[in-house]
Amino acid sequence: MSCSIDTETDNKVHSSEDYLENAIDYQADCDDLFHEGDDDSDNTLDYNTDGEDLHSEGEVNISGGAQRLPIFKQRSNGSVHKFQVMLLDIIYKHKASLKMYNDICELVNDYSSSSDFDRHAKLQSRMSFLRSIEKTHCTQGLMPYHGTVQLLNDTSVTVPVFDTKQMIISMLTDPSLMNPTNFAEGYNVLTGDVADDHPSNHTYGEVHTGDSWYQAKNFYCKEKGTMPVGLIVFGDKSHTDLHGVLSLTPIIFTFTFFNREARNNPRFWRPFTYIPNLSYGKGTANQTPTKNKIQDEHTCISFAFKSLRKISEEGGFRLFVLGKEVHVNVWIHFFIGDTEGNNKWLGQYPGNKEGVQRPYRDCKCTWQMLSHINPNCEYLTLKDEWIAKKRKHSDDDGGKAYYKSMSKYDIKNSFTERHLPLSDRVHGPFKMMPPELLHTSGSGIIMYMFESLRQQLGGGNDRDIIDQLHIEMSNFIKRQSERDFPRGSMRNGLIDGTKCQSSERKGNLFCLLCICHTTKGRTVMKNSLQYTDIKWKDFLTCMKNYLAMEAWFHDSNCKDEVRNARNTIAVVLRSVQRFFPRSGKTNGYNIPKMHGMSKMQEYMKLFGSGMNFYGGPGEAAHKTFVKMAGQKTQRRVNEFAKQTANQYYYMMLTEIALQSCIAQSSQLTQWDDNFSSKMENSEQRGDDVNIILSGQYEIVLNKDVIEMMERDGSVLVAWSFDQAKKSGNKKFNLNQDLVRVIHKKLVETKNNTQIVIGYTKANFKLFANEQSIFYAHPFYKGHDWYDWAMVHFEEKDKFGNSFDSLYPSRLLGFISFNGVREAVVQCSLKPLSWDEVENNFIQEIQLGTDFDVSFVTVPLQSIVHPLCVLPDIGGSLQKHFVVLPSRNWSRFFGNQIISS
Repeated sequence: MSCSIDTETDNKVHSSEDYLENAIDYQADCDDLFHEGDDDSDNTLDYNTDGEDLHSEGEVNISGGAQRLPIFKQRSNGSVHKFQVMLLDIIYKHKASLKMYNDICELVNDYSSSSDFDRHAKLQSRMSFLRSIEKTHCTQGLMPYHGTVQLLNDTSVTVPVFDTKQMIISMLTDPSLMNPTNFAEGYNVLTGDVADDHPSNHTYGEVHTGDSWYQAKNFYCKEKGTMPVGLIVFGDKSHTDLHGVLSLTPIIFTFTFFNREARNNPRFWRPFTYIPNLSYGKGTANQTPTKNKIQDEHTCISFAFKSLRKISEEGGFRLFVLGKEVHVNVWIHFFIGDTEGNNKWLGQYPGNKEGVQRPYRDCKCTWQMLSHINPNCEYLTLKDEWIAKKRKHSDDDGGKAYYKSMSKYDIKNSFTERHLPLSDRVHGPFKMMPPELLHTSGSGIIMYMFESLRQQLGGGNDRDIIDQLHIEMSNFIKRQSERDFPRGSMRNGLIDGTKCQSSERKGNLFCLLCICHTTKGRTVMKNSLQYTDIKWKDFLTCMKNYLAMEAWFHDSNCKDEVRNARNTIAVVLRSVQRFFPRSGKTNGYNIPKMHGMSKMQEYMKLFGSGMNFYGGPGEAAHKTFVKMAGQKTQRRVNEFAKQTANQYYYMMLTEIALQSCIAQSSQLTQWDDNFSSKMENSEQRGDDVNIILSGQYEIVLNKDVIEMMERDGSVLVAWSFDQAKKSGNKKFNLNQDLVRVIHKKLVETKNNTQIVIGYTKANFKLFANEQSIFYAHPFYKGHDWYDWAMVHFEEKDKFGNSFDSLYPSRLLGFISFNGVREAVVQCSLKPLSWDEVENNFIQEIQLGTDFDVSFVTVPLQSIVHPLCVLPDIGGSLQKHFVVLPSRNWSRFFGNQIISS
């Protein structure tokens, strides 16, 4: 069909068919589109909220003459309709999220239906309302101070600074933060005492379990009644535009006594300052010495830490915390940042060049020692810094040479200034910036591993097959009842270094490990790498151990185990260098990130689990401190830092007011909450109450259906589950094995007519916040989805003695037969001990095919826990692999330490 609209002759339509084609993109025949009573949901028109056809007012004559089609429809101009139209217009104009429309409408409906609703009340403007909140909650002390800092090139920048004391007080007096559920276990927040008999303190877990905690606490809290407040400081550059012009370096902090879960929440962090983009307007031709650039940044940081130094100089402050008056003493316990940022903070030369004599920031190791898998480092001290300053003062040329031998810039370091409280009084900041896995591994070792594989595999057909297997395997991993695995990326090829975030590379390495266990993946990779059987086995072991070692770094491990881990870590790093060699055009593994991986164990002893100094939570906090706040500014470079700090203050002010409203409303609903919790506890006393089945359908087993079962083993049923309307009443074939099992049960009951209720989803609510979801769906989001689970069976030996067995089983469906709810499963040939999975990481199993033995129904309670089971791509259809969840990877590595 083709047509046009004649705008020059009073908008007469020469052909209604032409009008339809140009006005709307139709995907079906017009006769079908406008046919009344059409049941096909894929070929129906859009409907408004009143259920009216949006195009019904248009008088369209498909067969012939031109008709008049009004562009605008006359509607009621009621205030509600007008409000919603204007709200939509505002949201579209301001590029806001579309969900904001529903959120605002819900908020307005709640407000208008409240008991104290006042239709005559006038809403205040944003700034007026914020000022009233500020006055009510007395938050003036939290406002940022915008100071002017003089740089070395005689220019000045505006640096927004938050008063550290006020920020600390705001957190210590916030009831929503100072809650026992947010504190580390086995630790007294008010005194800093550690309960030696608490099980969590026998491991290197939370920050207070590290060896450096006792040294810092004993130095800063010598008097009784002193509350120790250690700070974890994070700093990393972040930008809000594509070109990095609107960039800032927020320096934020949290408390060491908050537990890991709390520290992952941006609400438990507060800012020191926002360092502006000091390189704006200076291109690659910029001749400013690197020393001066670093010194300018330290000048800004020194200005920001002035309030913290003042707290230390005054010996702390007194405050009522948790209803008790204490004397608060504050110090910085350690810093978190990336390699480049930490080098700048310590005035360190970049360590990726061969000419650098001491390439790593915290020790005196040479360039040749960076690839050592078990180095014995001599760490820098404050005395070394003092000697360098003294030499420079007495002999300028000799001092410069000495600084060069140290691979340090001669700067006035803001982290070594007097009165800045640091946890390490010997090494100062040099041993307070530990390596962390986000940048050391994700942006380092794993990236170099994939780079090595690209060079070994080349760019031929084998590489393409691996990328295809990557997509196929990733889809299998996503559709599992066991979902505890690192998230990878399919934006590009598996081993491609682009379009992949640091945290996603670990997920891709795990995917590669799974691919290498399949028949097709093993054939391609083994032939391309030209590995023997023994070397191939060692190659797989290398990847397993590396993934397990990373998980072990972030776990809470026994202290003796951590102290004895150096040799086992060295074995893993040696295997990485062996199977993933770097080409001769690079520095090989003489890189700081390899040296950092060998130091992880040392810093775990100092500061607890590696998760404590992981950069992930800080990077995630950028969304709150930089992205969200920065989007609300005028986006001008010179004012960006100042306006971002102001907007964050307004966000914090709103959060304080919101918590106050929640606290007031919670007092009114406290009885209802208690009643609801009692009801939940009473409901969970039953055996089946915590198992929720959904996705219901029915099979009426009459004589005709039974004959169909016996003939071809399939039944065509119409779904009636929760999203029945969305499915368009489509029909799908049930799994034939499921139908055969139902038929077998029907024969056993010897009834002519039965109704079987089936379900496609089972939700096992184990605890208050834990659940396991299982799908058994013939067509879910594009294709079938049948989860796996470990199923408990009670068997008997040849002597008649009963014993328990666990079988990996594929869930074919959930049914209710004669009022009994069961799961239809296909079991493996042999039982599987979980110890085998823990010992092998990926365990091969064979799926049973004997219908009378392997296809059974079991009570829902016999499903023990979810499983991730992957098929053998390119191999036998019955061969599968059970994969160890990432929460158990740590023990895979820890057991090797114990046995070594």
